[in-house]
Amino acid sequence: MTATLGIDVGTTNTKVVLAAWGAAGVRVVAKVTEPTPGTLGDIEHAVARCVRRCLGTAPIAPDAVAVSSMAETGGPVDWRDGTALGPLVGWADDRARSVLPQLEAATDPGELYRETGVAFGPKPPLAKWAWFAQTMPEAWRHARWVGVADLVVHALTGRYATDHTLAGRTGAFGLDADQFDADLVALGGLDLSRLPDVLQPREAAGTVRPGALDGALPAGIPVFVAGHDHAVGAHAVGVRTPGSVADSLGTSEAVYAVVGATTPQDRDRWGGHGMSVVRTIAGDQHAVIAASASAGGLVAWWCESRPGTTPDELFDGLDRDAPTGAFALPYLRGRQAPFPNPDARFALLGADEHAPDAVLTEALLRGLVLQARWLAEVAVGGRPRESVLLGGPTRNAAWVRRKAELTPWATRRATQPDAVALGAALIAAENLGMESGGIENTGIALAPLPSEPVAATPDPRLIELYEAFVTAALGAPHTSPPDR
Repeated sequence: MTATLGIDVGTTNTKVVLAAWGAAGVRVVAKVTEPTPGTLGDIEHAVARCVRRCLGTAPIAPDAVAVSSMAETGGPVDWRDGTALGPLVGWADDRARSVLPQLEAATDPGELYRETGVAFGPKPPLAKWAWFAQTMPEAWRHARWVGVADLVVHALTGRYATDHTLAGRTGAFGLDADQFDADLVALGGLDLSRLPDVLQPREAAGTVRPGALDGALPAGIPVFVAGHDHAVGAHAVGVRTPGSVADSLGTSEAVYAVVGATTPQDRDRWGGHGMSVVRTIAGDQHAVIAASASAGGLVAWWCESRPGTTPDELFDGLDRDAPTGAFALPYLRGRQAPFPNPDARFALLGADEHAPDAVLTEALLRGLVLQARWLAEVAVGGRPRESVLLGGPTRNAAWVRRKAELTPWATRRATQPDAVALGAALIAAENLGMESGGIENTGIALAPLPSEPVAATPDPRLIELYEAFVTAALGAPHTSPPDR
């Protein structure tokens, strides 16, 4: 039996999972979760605490470790001694918007997208680098950029390293060239020596050095970069071939669709929809990521207006027979994809604002599900073969059931609640096996984590709502929802 440790630093939580792999499949030995802190230094300490707690009472020790994280999030450290020189800047931070005019003057956003698969804007680190170069020029001359996973890998091995799924989210990494573009990097005031090494698929970053993370892990075991959390989750649940989609529910909702090989010219159709083109974990295919950035925030906001209601129970006991045409446009602050519209706003349509709260909440749920369906169909260029749901909100049975009822394709739910952290452990096991030959021969290393069909029958009446939803979403911005 082989044991591996998966570390996932997410937007909201940091999770560590110890998993054992054998002929019978995977067994979760221990897992720990704590909130993700907001500074570079605190992230390292949080990971160390989680690892110590996870391994503290475990009967086995890991043979390898892999790290996944959110993308487009990081900060500057001094290239000489690793001291933090500035704040941790998250993916949703738009402070870099102020430097976009100068970046746009220096490059062609369309060509940038075709090369990198990343849309021009304040989210990619390229814009964040340019902002740091402009606002703290003296410190930036001595800085290197580290993403969140890079930071943890450096703490473990002493090497700044990343992989193609994370590098590919920077806006300066060539999809086809499979390397950072020195000219794009220079637009951010950096050079290649001040970026992490980009590892090849299955390549180890190094081994755990003695005393790393305060001695929380055994020294000498290999360390891998699992990758971008959305890509890791998709790989973990078996979304690895064209036509399959991973629907990741969390702080934001992201649809990850494998599309096979693409050319720079192919990418234009996704770029116009505010979607990104990336490489899969294995690196041999392309995938499209389409996000609904405010999905989790909208649910949280709705709950705040209903004291005592939690996201896990929000959709319990809803009125499934609410008016057939009732749905919400689920946009708090614009729509990122498809057909990007920064002016799109929330609206309840087809139901009177004085209707019972169960009717209005049902309309909200339908809007969230229909938006995700729209993302999936545009990403795939038609209807997917199947979608696999993963993430914390899949605990909400009503949300999961409506997804199956409002989408005309097979829907499955990952049965492991921490698919990304466990996916990182799975990738460590795969990589360890490919290196040593030990686990590959068991035949289970490359198998996806288990998922189950969602027990629901697509409802023809509700499926017909899709066209009405798309028509309304493409219309004029709407007003704020009623206070309840």
